[in-house]
Amino acid sequence: MNAGVIPDFDFQRFSYLSPKVLNLLRDRVSKSGDFISLPTLHLEDDIETYGKQLKVFLCPGKLEEVWDAYTKGKPQEVWKGPMVNFLFSYSERDKKLYYPDDEMPLFHVGQQFYCWLNILGPRLVVGFRLMKVDEDKKELEIAYLKGGMYRGTQILSFAQNGEETTITHKSYFRSANRLMDGTLYPFFHKLTTGEHHKAVRENLIQKSRGSL
Repeated sequence: MNAGVIPDFDFQRFSYLSPKVLNLLRDRVSKSGDFISLPTLHLEDDIETYGKQLKVFLCPGKLEEVWDAYTKGKPQEVWKGPMVNFLFSYSERDKKLYYPDDEMPLFHVGQQFYCWLNILGPRLVVGFRLMKVDEDKKELEIAYLKGGMYRGTQILSFAQNGEETTITHKSYFRSANRLMDGTLYPFFHKLTTGEHHKAVRENLIQKSRGSL
């Protein structure tokens, strides 16, 4: 076992992955080590100095329905390729790992999510921590975890807009490579976040049709 890998991480649950993605997973888990104390580095910085991206998405349905779709949906259903694919979750509250075929807990602060990205081939595993779940303001915040290429945070705000719900997605990001921050990251981040919002939207529509 590699140094830093938590003893109860079950790599056998990922035998369906290609060897390259499995190696990426092993490397990421090794870098993460103790999930309990894994920091989000952007908290030390002035976030206004980061690169920024703002996107607005519309989702059919009332505010509460859409909010529930985002906060109660299964990550293995809304992060399911072709670009972003869910791997596992770790709950700091429960001190427990959750694999794709497990029953996931509802969104809560301190929940971590790990996905592998298939952008120009499988090259990266990213980790996020859920920093805020504001039921009253209808706002979510997730941040990159230490061990990845990027630092920063993303804030999703939900508001009723007639028969639809508007989701405002703000992203703040920084890496060690200014060229990536100015070109590649904004381009691919737009694609991957768009894929996620589309998956949630389609999930919501399917469940709505199933309840008719």
